[in-house]
Amino acid sequence: MTIPECFPGGQTTYSNNGNGALSTEISSIDQKKSNYIDHERENRDRIPPAIPAPMDLTEATIREVLEYFLRSTDPDAFAEFWSRVRSTIRGRCASMLQRRSHDELLDDLEQEAYMKLSANNYKVLRHFNWPDKDSIFKYMKVVAASVVIDWCRKNGRQSPCDPEYLDLLTDQSFAGYHTADLEILRSQIDQILHTYESGKNFERDRAVFWMFYRWGYSAKQIANLSSIKLPVKKVENILQGMVRRVRNKLDKGGKGASSD
Repeated sequence: MTIPECFPGGQTTYSNNGNGALSTEISSIDQKKSNYIDHERENRDRIPPAIPAPMDLTEATIREVLEYFLRSTDPDAFAEFWSRVRSTIRGRCASMLQRRSHDELLDDLEQEAYMKLSANNYKVLRHFNWPDKDSIFKYMKVVAASVVIDWCRKNGRQSPCDPEYLDLLTDQSFAGYHTADLEILRSQIDQILHTYESGKNFERDRAVFWMFYRWGYSAKQIANLSSIKLPVKKVENILQGMVRRVRNKLDKGGKGASSD
């Protein structure tokens, strides 16, 4: 079954006022148009281009701190953001590798996570969605997990499969959200799904699982697809069954997952 592609978002274009006149003064039409465009941009862009006035970082929410940094590039703002997410990243790495928090390896993994977040002018953070106030901390766990998996692969270690993978990937706040870090975790889960490949409806059930947890389709939307055509209750049962199977594998240490 072909997994559907996401449609690109529409773009609004604007024309000039068409009067053909050249002037050093702004006409009333141009002024109104400029105000309208500014209003549209403010509503459309996640990170408005205007640089805000300095703020009390310690009193701001983590979202306010991050958005302030992305607009102003104030290093103190990123230092404040990092101070709030650092323990989440380090703790996740320590838990996955079963190491104590003062381990030197965790220092290296923490630095790798820092580099991931700051790469390409903080691209990952600039494109982050905020479905709820805790979503950034959930994503920091994803980043930490991908750092650990990368380290294991580079050093010939078995990649750890943790039950929290499933909790993160089945969180609907990440449905339709795609980054390299999420793809690493999805790959780990998909390998576990393939341990049930002997079932006659495996490909259909696998497609249902990823349409719901990766592409953001509802159970009703999946049920109505011409390639599925199942009662909604049946789709819900498939999802519950797949989640239960994956969780059982993860609770047993991820047997059947990659040992690259």
